[in-house]
Amino acid sequence: MYLTTRGDGMLKSEDGGTSWFPANRDLTNLNLQEVTVSPGSADTAFTTAVVFGGLFHTTNGGASWSSVDEIWGVTALGFLPGGSRLLVGDA
Repeated sequence: MYLTTRGDGMLKSEDGGTSWFPANRDLTNLNLQEVTVSPGSADTAFTTAVVFGGLFHTTNGGASWSSVDEIWGVTALGFLPGGSRLLVGDA
């Protein structure tokens, strides 16, 4: 389970939300907006940054993140049914 914050980056819980810990390794922006987890793999997730933009992803359960694009204005993330394609949009 992930939680985005504005300023503290990504937090992760492995016990259903009872406790949280930072999961920010390699995130270059800690002002996050959205997060979505792949329906095909709980280790794969995408997040967007609010300030200065950015789309990031992890394939190892949040242990580290990689920049996908320096896209601006993304306020919505999700996967198409079946989990094969990521949808990126703005509100």
